[in-house]
Amino acid sequence: MYFHFPLRPTPDLAHLKTWLLLLIVGVFIAITTLLVIYPVASLLPYFAEGGMIERASEALWVLGGLIVLGFVKRPLSRRAFIAFVFLGMAAREADLHKAFTQESIFKLRTYTSEGALSLEIILGGIIAAVLIAALIYFVVFIIRGSIKDKGYQQAGYQILLFSLAFLAGIKVLDRIADIAEDWFGYNMTHHEIVGMMLFEEAYEMILPVLFTTGFLCLGRAWVKQ
Repeated sequence: MYFHFPLRPTPDLAHLKTWLLLLIVGVFIAITTLLVIYPVASLLPYFAEGGMIERASEALWVLGGLIVLGFVKRPLSRRAFIAFVFLGMAAREADLHKAFTQESIFKLRTYTSEGALSLEIILGGIIAAVLIAALIYFVVFIIRGSIKDKGYQQAGYQILLFSLAFLAGIKVLDRIADIAEDWFGYNMTHHEIVGMMLFEEAYEMILPVLFTTGFLCLGRAWVKQ
């Protein structure tokens, strides 16, 4: 069994995609303005781990999961799976992947270090495996649904595909300092690294908005016929 939202005629949702694009551009302008007006040190408490922006990300992932669970007109098992992935993303934003181990349960060295056979690490490994498998399946079902019957022509799938690409871009942004040094031999300044971190955290905050909107569009498409 795979997750696929059957195609149905949908109204023109170009305006919705425009609003999402404006949201992304607006965040870019806002962060750029903050970096120009305020010292980096004064912005760090809001964007650092555990700061206001990260807490907002957690809340938006949880809210998105509840919205999908309650408003996307699909079988409960499918809505529950999407909500589970959303809650997994919220848990990661809350740093729960490091709650019981010194390193993240998603890092290989957690399982190769001394004490790797402890109960906490074994349980962490099981949880990590489940979440990784769910995330891979989540990506596969979006891509498969987009290809099947030309689903990519639907606004919902277009938004979801863009969201996946946006997520990949954020992960590149997270490693931009290493990429700049390893690939181009350029050592970024502290100010540049912190600036990139601000953009990364701000864009991570709107990721749940993009994914939730995409699934709502698919749910809307399903009930239109």
